[in-house]
Amino acid sequence: MHVNFWPRMCTAGAAIGVAIARPMVAVLARYASRYSIRALDLTLDSSMLWVGAGLAIVAAVLLAFVPRLPSADSSHGFTLSTSGSRTTGATSRRQRIFAITQIAASFILLAGAGMLIKTLLTLQSQQTGLDIHRVLAVNVP
Repeated sequence: MHVNFWPRMCTAGAAIGVAIARPMVAVLARYASRYSIRALDLTLDSSMLWVGAGLAIVAAVLLAFVPRLPSADSSHGFTLSTSGSRTTGATSRRQRIFAITQIAASFILLAGAGMLIKTLLTLQSQQTGLDIHRVLAVNVP
């Protein structure tokens, strides 16, 4: 892939994340308000929003420059070459290891997300023994 692809993807992801953060917090608050009256007090924390944007920028910089870093067996360091790229056995092995690591991390994240959703659905369907349908909650300042 072209080197400028990854920074653009990170920037687009950060921009989309910032754009949908406030509506998603509102959706979460409406969903959680069925279980707690205090859920309507959920707000967007701008400091965490900036941390996420900063991490996206760091990822963009790393993904833009990591492929150009010199390898241990390279004596030229940072060079610009007009000829085709040469892939050695060590480079190919490193790329395979990197791809396998990414795939394994993806599966771990998917499994964790699936377990979280299953746990939330199980918690939602559990009977607590309390009748919460006839409860009056009053906010007294």
